[in-house]
Amino acid sequence: MKPARAEPGAAADGRRKARFYRSSLSSGGLSILLGLRFDAKRAAELGLVTRVVPDQELLASATATARELAARTPAALQACKRLMRSSTREQLERAVKLENEEFSVRVRSAEAKEAFTAFLEKHRPNFTKTNETANPKARAA
Repeated sequence: MKPARAEPGAAADGRRKARFYRSSLSSGGLSILLGLRFDAKRAAELGLVTRVVPDQELLASATATARELAARTPAALQACKRLMRSSTREQLERAVKLENEEFSVRVRSAEAKEAFTAFLEKHRPNFTKTNETANPKARAA
């Protein structure tokens, strides 16, 4: 039996994505950061999809969902999508700005210098000495 799949487009909900980004270091976010694979059941646990269905039920489930959406007021659905996209876009723009600021600081750090040097010299980086140099308060404690 094949593993269950998430419904197509289920992760398009901006609120789910934003919630996942906010909790990226908790729960399964670490799996993403480490590039680990996970199945549809885990994606549902993380809130990335609304539900998981077996392969043989996928088309029927997607069709039922499409029919439910088609029966609703088009203008209300369009407004909902617009609002979700705008809040997600604003959150993503802010996140990108913060990430760029943090990257600018980190790329000039002693840790980055050690990482680049280790790469060029083909050895493992030793970050223990950079932590002491980068944070004098840690040494005093």
